[in-house]
Amino acid sequence: MAMTRDVAMSLPVESGWGCEIAMLCEVFRRADPRKICQVDGGRDYDHKHQPLGNAAGGLVKMSKEIAHALFAQLIEEGIPVCGTFTDAVLASYRREAQEALTRFRNLALINALPFDAKEELQCVESFRASARRGRWRDQ
Repeated sequence: MAMTRDVAMSLPVESGWGCEIAMLCEVFRRADPRKICQVDGGRDYDHKHQPLGNAAGGLVKMSKEIAHALFAQLIEEGIPVCGTFTDAVLASYRREAQEALTRFRNLALINALPFDAKEELQCVESFRASARRGRWRDQ
């Protein structure tokens, strides 16, 4: 990423896996959106794959921290994040995830790649459950 020193110095620093989403939200609050863009990170980006894990580690912990950071940002914006709101978000997530799994399964078939639908669905449900347990509930 690149930003002016003034913007960088004004940003609070979030720790954990939610740091990127929190920083993006803060940048959008502080900078003219017409001056913000996304660029390709390049071909050589080394994404460190993580195991699914549980609330103590792995992708489940990662997804929980990202969800917490996102909902905390929504609360900061004054959005009433209550059980009804999070239930609606998580229901939407489940629908979108189901559609994505169908696309991924089809792409795997077309390209003769392995696809474990049961394992992928387990990931979706684990992420959904970890987001449900967030501290932002009924704030």
